[in-house]
Amino acid sequence: MELIVPMKMRPTLFAGFRWRWFLAAIALAFITITDLRAADLSGTYENFGSMVNPATDAEAGTISLQGLFSQEFDYKLTRAQHAYVDQVVVKQTSDQITIECRDTDGKLTWGGHWKRDAGYNAKDGQVDLIVRSKRNKDDSYLFSFSTVSDQHLLVVTVNLMQATVFGPVAKPLGTFLFSPRLASSAES
Repeated sequence: MELIVPMKMRPTLFAGFRWRWFLAAIALAFITITDLRAADLSGTYENFGSMVNPATDAEAGTISLQGLFSQEFDYKLTRAQHAYVDQVVVKQTSDQITIECRDTDGKLTWGGHWKRDAGYNAKDGQVDLIVRSKRNKDDSYLFSFSTVSDQHLLVVTVNLMQATVFGPVAKPLGTFLFSPRLASSAES
């Protein structure tokens, strides 16, 4: 006895081929979406940058990235206190980030380490770090990092997260730009 299969149900050579293309397209879409999730910040940056759209003359001029991490927002004082800091080194993986500030001799002057979901979150082309306030234990600073892709500029937005009876309130402190360190000046 022979089983008769209608023509529409017979497997063809191209049926498997279509599924392979479909699976390949899904895999490519997944890889693309995964790559867009987080900005890769790994690299060496200049310690001094500038504020985007400063509101006052006191805010204009250079700003120290180490000064921001040290929660010092008096910009003139910060420029004077952190003049010896030369570079900021960022090492990022999928589950952690390390930031080190180094002086002109290469010695560590400040460092921080965050793990995913413990003060470090990466998604949508942005990396967020939470730094606890050294002045008020209930407050935190939210540092949001991204890059300007064609120039590799580091964009840092800082918000003070204050605890209130109605929930947390974000107070914007500024957006800052930092240049990548050129290879020739990083070797000094």
